[in-house]
Amino acid sequence: MENKLKIVIVGAGFGGMSIISFINQWTIRNKLEITLIEPDEWHHYRNCWIKNSISEAEKIPHSMHIADLIPSDSVNWLNEPAAQFYPEQNYLLTINGTRVNYDILVIATGLRPDWESIEGIHGKLGRNFITTAFNFSSLDWNRKFFNEIKNGKILFTISGGESNGNIPSKEIILLAIDLFRRRNIRNNLQIGYYDGNQSLFPNTKISKSLSAIFDAEQIEQRVSTTLLKVFPKSKEAVFYDAFKDKEYSENYDLLHIIPKMLPPKAITESQLSDKNGFLAVDKTTLKHKNYDNIFGIGDITNIPCVKNLSAIRAQLPTILANMGTLITGLGDFKEFSGEH
Repeated sequence: MENKLKIVIVGAGFGGMSIISFINQWTIRNKLEITLIEPDEWHHYRNCWIKNSISEAEKIPHSMHIADLIPSDSVNWLNEPAAQFYPEQNYLLTINGTRVNYDILVIATGLRPDWESIEGIHGKLGRNFITTAFNFSSLDWNRKFFNEIKNGKILFTISGGESNGNIPSKEIILLAIDLFRRRNIRNNLQIGYYDGNQSLFPNTKISKSLSAIFDAEQIEQRVSTTLLKVFPKSKEAVFYDAFKDKEYSENYDLLHIIPKMLPPKAITESQLSDKNGFLAVDKTTLKHKNYDNIFGIGDITNIPCVKNLSAIRAQLPTILANMGTLITGLGDFKEFSGEH
């Protein structure tokens, strides 16, 4: 029996599923064995659900079961998370102790929301007018709150640091503004956007443009302002102002939260991560800096670019070409320019 080259993909988000889709079209596909490591049973297309998370005129799209997205006869799917990586020996262990050997490993886990970093919201999402469009299970409540509120103060918050919520956080607030205008209640609402980062966007020109848009929409904007704690019963939020180096509290009628985003512990606690816990890859080839048979794509990597869907889409040609080069030994490694 012919020994097939083993490709293991960790993560069934947009990046991981796209790679599987493209590999299934390769002419050498019958010489490859593909394994997907993914604990969730459903693939959520977040960019789509966020667009439908506010307006009552739209229906929240259904997620797709992963089994419906991959051919069961050609892709092995382990429905459990990766727990430990052993890159020197070319294998990983899942949370249940299953050993998975590989010739090529692709890390596409994305990031995880760190809800624990905000005190007082455990079990409160979707209740007491505390909500988020970043949690698929709370989307019905998110729509309900935004369509029920008639007056008062709405606070939109996003924690600082590397995040795939930077762009969606702005999209959500502008979608909400449009909804309030259609409901003829915009003038009844005081709206604030509090960002834990030092600016609204990493690019200065874009940041200034966003600030001008927020000013035109009469949205109070604060940067270097991080949500620390929530008192749901009294509808009070506690923030840390890094400029003034002090905490302060503010009341709200509706609180929308995008928490800090972190890499999975399996990556941060492994020798694959950089000092900040992200996957350490070469920013041009997308290969790991220390292991030539390990690649990374998307939000989990330490590539210095905004973490969003367009970046993943732009990285796909590079990672696929370089995987092909590694397998065949033909051609030079393709370089990712960072443009997207």
